[in-house]
Amino acid sequence: MRSYLALLLLGLAFDYAYSQQSIEPECRCNLNNLWLDVYVVIDDSTKMGTSGLSQVASSVFSTLANSRVGSDYSDKRGARVAVITYNENTYIRSNLSDLTSNQDLENVISSLQVSKSDISNIQTPLKLINEMMGYKDGNGPKNNTMSVIIMYAADYIDYDQPTANQLAYYLKENGVTIITVANMDDSNKIMKLKALASEGYGFSLSDENLTAGIQKGLCDANCFCPEGYHQFMYPENNTTRKFGSCIEAMFVERHWSEARLTCQNRNQQGYLATEFSIEKALFNQALFDGQLRNYHIGLHFVNGAYFWEQKNGMPLLPLTKPLYQLDKFPGSNSLCVGNTVADNKKFESWKNENCYTDMKGAMCETVACDTENYCSNPFNR
Repeated sequence: MRSYLALLLLGLAFDYAYSQQSIEPECRCNLNNLWLDVYVVIDDSTKMGTSGLSQVASSVFSTLANSRVGSDYSDKRGARVAVITYNENTYIRSNLSDLTSNQDLENVISSLQVSKSDISNIQTPLKLINEMMGYKDGNGPKNNTMSVIIMYAADYIDYDQPTANQLAYYLKENGVTIITVANMDDSNKIMKLKALASEGYGFSLSDENLTAGIQKGLCDANCFCPEGYHQFMYPENNTTRKFGSCIEAMFVERHWSEARLTCQNRNQQGYLATEFSIEKALFNQALFDGQLRNYHIGLHFVNGAYFWEQKNGMPLLPLTKPLYQLDKFPGSNSLCVGNTVADNKKFESWKNENCYTDMKGAMCETVACDTENYCSNPFNR
């Protein structure tokens, strides 16, 4: 009976593996599980107007309606939200540690009124947030959390140096996602505001799918890689498509089996990398930057078929769509697979190799931090 049960469980695991398509994991997003620092920046000058400010309030409420505001939750998730308004000056209406619930946020936003100033200085909140990023108290950045700015603007004028574009560039270079929402008619100013935003996240207040667009930006920001890893992405439809897999090139030469252990020890969810697509193979190759032409990948022949490595606790994934030709029935000395790049870099291929003697670099992979994979210390701080 026990042997039958063991065989049954083995069969179920095998069926499960075959039911999984060999596709790159997407960034997962459950809005209720967001864990971010969000700076809501609102232009309250007369240029925004009462109607515009009311629309902004509705946008903020709908965007975060399904998320938890604050950070004192048992699962350590939650979006800390700071509210900043600006006209000719800028004001912190609530700091990151102040709001502990969605009702707190609603109270702050509902209390905002249009100021008497007709000056809209978009540089002032960007300068302030640059300073806030250096706070060392409870209002400073958390060790494991990404930051997002949602900026609602009614005008775009540079009054001094550095320019708004320069300030935004600095923030984005330091990992901050910027989402802009324009409430203005001047097409030139709208384009300038959109240029401040992270790629694909420049909107107008009148956009029909504004809420979904901002929420996608929050999800995108909450999908990132631990320190040392590079997030797999590639250009698609004039933007960049980002996936939930993270890659690290290991330059020290090891045999396949040792490289496998190295990847597992490097990260508790680590494994030798997959190459489900040409885009992934080219991405992996580029990480070596020509320094290594041959490297191990997580493909090997076991139980009569080729399988991809996965993180500990997960079944191996069967090779369903080979990118390159492999031996159909490899000998015992060539059960593992490496990626080989031609000297002219014009093509690459997979090559069967000995799991214990062929020495090469390796490509390690791990799962991205996202709303379903909380990372307590991804940056080793």
